[in-house]
Amino acid sequence: MNVSTLITEGNVQSRKAKAQEVASEISSSFDRFFLDADQTPGIDKIRNLKHKISYRPFKGERQALIIYEAQNLTLEAQNALLKMLEEPPSSVKIVLTAPTIQSVLSTISSRCQIMHVAGAATETAGFSYVEEILQANPYERYQELDRLDLDKWLSGWRDLLLSYCFKKPREELFTDKLRSIISYVRLIIKLKSFQKRRASPKLLKMVLLLQTPNLN
Repeated sequence: MNVSTLITEGNVQSRKAKAQEVASEISSSFDRFFLDADQTPGIDKIRNLKHKISYRPFKGERQALIIYEAQNLTLEAQNALLKMLEEPPSSVKIVLTAPTIQSVLSTISSRCQIMHVAGAATETAGFSYVEEILQANPYERYQELDRLDLDKWLSGWRDLLLSYCFKKPREELFTDKLRSIISYVRLIIKLKSFQKRRASPKLLKMVLLLQTPNLN
């Protein structure tokens, strides 16, 4: 049975490295096709890949189709990918990466073998990831756009929200901060949904960094 693979957890680099490792085990360098969904998330790229894998492998018996950060695909692109996962050619292995299983449509993750990887301790989800960017100046934040992981960013702010909830002070200033964090978490969720509808990933990330709440 030809089962696709979804690589999750870790960080962008560790997921990418694992996807390349899986692909190298089953295909030659001539028969590997890549798509970075963070840069090109639209349905046209999925259709183009579908066309490429319709041909027989150039060398060896199998081809590998690797889609990095599949959570960034637009909704229609994910639906197109779903059709490929339902009836993949016997000679093609599809490998996806995403931060979590929940990052992609459940209909996609349910058709994949799940593989977890470990990431560097400095890039794990949580407030440390948020704090690192909060301490940066505006120019440094702009430079972080390509590295900013929306799922990890959301997870970090949720962690921060929980930590504030456990403190439970009664000061009005604290309440204002708590409301600000809740509104920001809602904004991230909203912009993530826009991203799946062809919105520019870089523009959405810029909006998030510009609207980051002031917690001082």
